[in-house]
Amino acid sequence: MNTLSKDAGDGTGLQPAATGVIAFGLTFFDANDNAIASPGTNLPGIRRIAISMTVQSATSENRSTFTLNGSGRPRNL
Repeated sequence: MNTLSKDAGDGTGLQPAATGVIAFGLTFFDANDNAIASPGTNLPGIRRIAISMTVQSATSENRSTFTLNGSGRPRNL
């Protein structure tokens, strides 16, 4: 299991955002809602980002695994 960290930019460095992460993925979509195969070469074409994260509970008793899905649209697009 891993910890997903975030740097808030306030000089304190990386802080834990989520623990128990076993999978994390981003999918980028264009204006027609088609997945972009190489987002690094088409940054201006990104209109929506889908996020998927699978996490596992920290306790060993009744350990559970679940997936969180969401999406967002970058500002000013």
